[in-house]
Amino acid sequence: DSTSLLYVESNDYQENVAVRQFLVKLPWLLLVLFVIYGLLIRRYQIMKNDIWKPIHQIHQVTKDMLEGRLETSVTYDYEGEIGTLCRDFESLKEEVIDGMEREVKSKEKERALYTSISHDLKTPLAIITGYLEELLLGVIKQEEIQETLERSLDKANVLNKLIQDILEH
Repeated sequence: DSTSLLYVESNDYQENVAVRQFLVKLPWLLLVLFVIYGLLIRRYQIMKNDIWKPIHQIHQVTKDMLEGRLETSVTYDYEGEIGTLCRDFESLKEEVIDGMEREVKSKEKERALYTSISHDLKTPLAIITGYLEELLLGVIKQEEIQETLERSLDKANVLNKLIQDILEH
């Protein structure tokens, strides 16, 4: 009977030693877990601030540009790949804005050119039409018919020259 009692005591002693060894290692284990937790939190903050936030800004500015709001910009300005991407995106946005402004100016010049061409073509045509109406209505005297026809021919030649110049350009 005494042997079983010793065995129980011996078993309790081994468990006590294991518990003591665990308790000795527990602070170190907690310290390691705390350091790992801190590193994970820091990694998350880096990912959030240095990757996700600038990518979200680029996405938002792109949506704004598509909706015609060109004044918003990406404010992330750190070194590294993401910073370079943000700066390149801003440069690209400025190029798009410059291109749009050039296009507007080009269209304005095109409208002015069409207006000028239209006026230059209509003026001689109106004169020729007036002369022909006068001839048909008999307003012009017989002796002035030759002169009126010559003026009409001159205006028709001016019109042909204008059309030829337009086609060359």
